[in-house]
Formats: sequence, C-alpha cells, structure tokens
Amino acid sequence: MLSKRHTPEQVITKIAEGDQMLNEGNTLAEVARSFGITETTW
Repeated sequence: MLSKRHTPEQVITKIAEGDQMLNEGNTLAEVARSFGITETTW
C-alpha cells in the first residue's frame, strides 16, 4: 500500500475543515473517518 504525502497547505486545510466540523457538533470519530485517518493521527 502506497502512502500519500500531503503538502503543508493541504494539511492546514484539512485541520481547519476538521476543526470546523468539530465545532458543528461532529464527533472526532466522524471527522477522522471523513478524512480517512485514525483518531490518534488527528
């Protein structure tokens, strides 16, 4: 399985989107699942 490397800009965008989703009431598990990462990675 190949690892996909993200640019710093992509990481910052994902973090901002994740924070917004958390503020909207989504759980951490839902946010992590939407990005295809583990909760620990978040």
